[in-house]
Amino acid sequence: MNKAELDKELRYLVPVAAMPIDAEPDAVHLAVYEWLPTFEAWATGMSLCGASMRQGALPEGTLVTCPACRGWRVKYERYLAPGYRPEDDDPDVLRQRLAVAQAEVAAARKFAEEMRDFCSPHGIAADYADRLVEAMDRAKEGGR
Repeated sequence: MNKAELDKELRYLVPVAAMPIDAEPDAVHLAVYEWLPTFEAWATGMSLCGASMRQGALPEGTLVTCPACRGWRVKYERYLAPGYRPEDDDPDVLRQRLAVAQAEVAAARKFAEEMRDFCSPHGIAADYADRLVEAMDRAKEGGR
């Protein structure tokens, strides 16, 4: 990982070495690598599994051997991705978004059915309304 190419506004996952006092001193863990403006330097924190690590990243491509760190990798990659919002993983926020989406679908469906009923005697618009209702049904079933 070339430090000169890294965006100082982002954080990265990097392989790190365990402290010599660790139960497995030869283990390779994952840690968050970030720019610390106060020190004008890149630094690593604790490993994802919570163990203390030596400071600094190991070379890119070093095999991570800690099973716990490997287990956390996918979540941390998501957390560190640009644009990630913590509320995207909050069950209450997701339930609220689902309720709003369901209410919007129900309102659109009602409108489509009213449109179909209103347009039935007029021909072409009735066909459009029928297709709209069918599309709403497919969307409700998951796009099948």
